[in-house]
Amino acid sequence: NKKYQFLPIDTKYFKDLEIEILSLFDDLDNSLDGWLIKSENYQALNTILPKFKEKVQTIYIDPPFNKEQDADYLYNVKYKDSTWISFLENRLKLARDLLDEKGSIFVRCDYNGNMYVRLLMNEIFGEENFRNEITIKRTEGKSRIEGLSYSIATESLFFFAKSVNQFFIIPFRKTDLFNAIQILQDKLDKSKNLGEENKKILKEFLNEIFWIDLDHRPGERTTSSIITVFGKKFKAPEGRHWLYNQERINEAIIKGKVRIICDRCKTPYYSEINECQNCKSKNFKIQIFYDEESLTTNWTDIMSYSQSNFWGIKFQTENSQILLKRVIESTSNEGDLVMDFFLGSGTTTAVAHKLKRKWIGVEMGEHFYTVVLPR
Repeated sequence: NKKYQFLPIDTKYFKDLEIEILSLFDDLDNSLDGWLIKSENYQALNTILPKFKEKVQTIYIDPPFNKEQDADYLYNVKYKDSTWISFLENRLKLARDLLDEKGSIFVRCDYNGNMYVRLLMNEIFGEENFRNEITIKRTEGKSRIEGLSYSIATESLFFFAKSVNQFFIIPFRKTDLFNAIQILQDKLDKSKNLGEENKKILKEFLNEIFWIDLDHRPGERTTSSIITVFGKKFKAPEGRHWLYNQERINEAIIKGKVRIICDRCKTPYYSEINECQNCKSKNFKIQIFYDEESLTTNWTDIMSYSQSNFWGIKFQTENSQILLKRVIESTSNEGDLVMDFFLGSGTTTAVAHKLKRKWIGVEMGEHFYTVVLPR
């Protein structure tokens, strides 16, 4: 019945049909979007290792923090640090075996454990495969002042590669200026005091703010000291190279984010031209539409936690979707396998699914049934 073509069913309610249902798939593994596993994660990782060895592209984990109070698992407080390190070490070694040679791993922690995590990751993945310590925003709004120290507003996200063959795409974000002008343009649209012609002029003026001259950096490079735009070759000043190489320029041209501008009368052109139609000059310079910038290790522009309400359950340590989106998009392609073996509320697998990646999620808590599985 086409009405029920995409209706999800749980085979635990259809034990007499389970084998028949599974037999409908020629290749069940390729048909599945992902795997949710309710288990203690050390046991789970050992169990799935033969099947998924060197097949996972991106791993993200937010393990229980090394807290002095309200710890997320039981241990001898006297040996707290060593127990916590051993707890992570056993799992990270298995994680490394599961990672593809082009894969990456992200480990979230706070001030209680960041010094241990960095050294542990150096030991397991190799210091040469350390990529970044990313600063993420812990709280929203004002943090309360505590005692004689600064309030804590950030946490760390350690980013390691499996090898030098790592796959990585530089992620971009909208600039603060772009976001501010978007708000201004929205207000212009809603204004009843300005005529349509005035609105158009103001919008064109605001749009021009984003067109800036292509910058250059010290040092000559064969890939970016000379670039071609609209059939014209542009050489960077002696001993320098353009901020964009030819590949990135070509991508920007396709997006309509490159133009050349007459050096004399400032008339802009968006396609191939021999001389300025206004003043006949043949001297031009490159401009780019700078509404995006490459991400740095400062990710405090977004919240790293969300406060969703899953079926009446508020999950305090729910990772935000925008955080996971950055992680997954920068280190994987569609169809790649993403894994989180401290799954929590299930954000990693939810975002991986939306981004058309396959996924593995492992969680042992009872909220597996009340939060993760329904989500």
